[in-house]
Order: sequence, then C-alpha cells, then structure tokens
Amino acid sequence: MNVGGGEAADQVMRMMLSGGEVTVRLGASAIKNLAAISIALARNHKTLSGKIAMKKMLQQTRDLRLFPMTPAEFEVFRREAKEQKVLFATIRDKRTGQIDVVLPTTDLERANHVFQRMTYRGAGTQPKE
Repeated sequence: MNVGGGEAADQVMRMMLSGGEVTVRLGASAIKNLAAISIALARNHKTLSGKIAMKKMLQQTRDLRLFPMTPAEFEVFRREAKEQKVLFATIRDKRTGQIDVVLPTTDLERANHVFQRMTYRGAGTQPKE
C-alpha cells in the first residue's frame, strides 16, 4: 500500500480547486467593474455630433456662435451637417419662421465646410442622393 501517493493526489486536486476558485472570483470582479464603468459612461454620455438640446450644449461648452437661417437653408444645413458630424442646437422663432443655429466654437471648422458646400449648391437646391 502506498499511502503517500494518495495524499499527493489530494494536494494536487486541492490546489487545482483553489486555483479555479481564485480565477472565478477575479473574473466576477472584473465583470462587475466593467459593468460599473459602462453604466457610469452611459449616464454621462456626451453627444459628439448631430442636433442636441440647448441645455445640454450649454452644459458641454459656453463658447457658442449663432447663425440665423431660413427654414429652407436649415434643411440643407441639417443634411450637410449630418454628413460632416457637426454638433448643433436650434432656436426657432415661431413668429418670423427664422431658425438660429447654435454651434460650439470647436465645430466651427467643420461648420464652415458645410456652409461652403451650401453656397456651392445654392440654398434652395436639393442635396445629392
């Protein structure tokens, strides 16, 4: 009878089980931390392009520029700004129909590109399909 060999096998099994237990604990901890980071990022989501609410734009930046447009010009701008990923907000005057487009100064370079494309096509023309 080899009594010492059985104890060695028991020790190997014990080490394998404790190593597996540590692996499971670390994996669960990593998943929990990843979920916490994902939730925190989702709650503080910062819009990078497109139309957003004025309140959110003011929270993100205080340095803004205002561009008055007619509704026809705004439709062309909206389509072009979507392609160029320009962040903007709008203020509509219901009496006159004028639309003020509010842009952060960080997006002015891309917005200038949109304005140039608008003038090349003309404000009343339809953009390419």
